[in-house]
Amino acid sequence: MIPTTTMRPTTTMRPTTAMRPTTTMKHTTTMKPTTTTTEEPVGRYIDIGDCKHAFKTIIPFKYNTSFETGSNFMGWKNYGWLRNRGETPSHMTGPEQAAVGNYYMYMEASSPAQPGQQVVLETDKDLSGCFCFHLAHHHHVRYFGSGIRTMRHELRVMAGDEVLLTKYLPANEWKDYFVQIDSEQLIKLKIIAKRGRTWIGDTAIDNLYLFPGSCPDTE
Repeated sequence: MIPTTTMRPTTTMRPTTAMRPTTTMKHTTTMKPTTTTTEEPVGRYIDIGDCKHAFKTIIPFKYNTSFETGSNFMGWKNYGWLRNRGETPSHMTGPEQAAVGNYYMYMEASSPAQPGQQVVLETDKDLSGCFCFHLAHHHHVRYFGSGIRTMRHELRVMAGDEVLLTKYLPANEWKDYFVQIDSEQLIKLKIIAKRGRTWIGDTAIDNLYLFPGSCPDTE
């Protein structure tokens, strides 16, 4: 007996569909800080909004100083001012201490200084717009009368030759002065002390700083 029919499978079963992921999950957003805090750049234009030339304000903060750092006075050019700590060399003719910190600048009225002699502290010509300038001033005398005008202190803003602050009368203590500047052009600041007729009374300055906007009302 020989089989007449060989039985074999007529259909091979195999998957007709391969199952694959249809969606690949990816991060579509990277979270980053939205605000970065950085130090204000020197000479940045600042829009104050109050003064006429606020949009042109440039105030290099290098000029803020209380003279604690030696001969480099934060960008100020010095012509004749002396740096000191404690009393001035001529007893009872100047401040006993600085207004802020340990050091201040002063003009020595004793010999060899002569009547009319001046000392100057000035910035570069790189300031403009709306800002306030502060300084502490000490003008010492041992008596009044003929000694009242022994020293002349001027604060001059060089937009032309405009003088914004002039002080003659002595004040045997540190006093704060705020000077408003609003200039369209680049200017320089000058602090000038001028010797009077006698050696009685030194003048001193300390704690110089600038800030954008209007000066405080000190009346």
